[in-house]
Amino acid sequence: TTSSTNEANIPDGIAVTVDATTSNKEETAIVTLTTLYGKEKEITVTRAATGTIIQPDGSFEIPAFSAINNEPRMLYFSSNSEQSELTVSANESWCHVTLSDLSASEIQNARQVQYIGKKKVASYQASNGHYYQLQVSVDDNATETGREAEITLKSKDGNASYTIPVTQKGLTLSLQKTELQVGASAQTSRIEILGDVPTNQLQVSSNATWCKASVIDATTNPEQNLGERRYLLCEIEANVSEDTRTAVLTLKMKNGKNVQTVNVKQNGYSFSLQ
Repeated sequence: TTSSTNEANIPDGIAVTVDATTSNKEETAIVTLTTLYGKEKEITVTRAATGTIIQPDGSFEIPAFSAINNEPRMLYFSSNSEQSELTVSANESWCHVTLSDLSASEIQNARQVQYIGKKKVASYQASNGHYYQLQVSVDDNATETGREAEITLKSKDGNASYTIPVTQKGLTLSLQKTELQVGASAQTSRIEILGDVPTNQLQVSSNATWCKASVIDATTNPEQNLGERRYLLCEIEANVSEDTRTAVLTLKMKNGKNVQTVNVKQNGYSFSLQ
């Protein structure tokens, strides 16, 4: 506040200036005007609120979730509003989001730091701002089709709003190779199964009795030290004929989706006379 005594164009007046604010609450101050004769006059100055501000800490982009076994993803932002003045929701039931105000924990952690070396540090003073965490998680996707959702973060005063897209991949299934050629003798071959379809959702079949197919993993064959790998096991009988023979192995999800095939070719037995 300054007097305008020396301002020719503002006789007997005062100039009032206020600092900028990021607060979303209206604030008032009292200016007291005192004359040379000791009389006082109070002037109430009101500073308007700015409305809610939401400031992302980095990007509000979320990399696509895998179909299964996902860890929650975290997003962070600051705001001048209390948590009760913010709303967050997801438009799909498989997508979940929670909002946490980290400001209180940050203040508590800062207050525990009293000395750096032998130097006493100043007490932590909380600002008007709040620091928030959004935790985003998704349910497992039991289908081969990807899906999308949206998270909406907004203020109740309508001044700030963000829409955050969420994508999740569908289950995938493939084989390390799709062709298998073997000799006439009886043998066993393994083909690695790739993708994230759970083993209990897999179904395998063969169109030939001499070539049997099954799925093995660490659960079914613990003695083989398979780790997290899974295999299509092909058990092939000896071919005592001179003719080459073929078989088709089929691996798919139990719902009939993600069909993968292996073409097996076995050479005929070679006879020779000494």
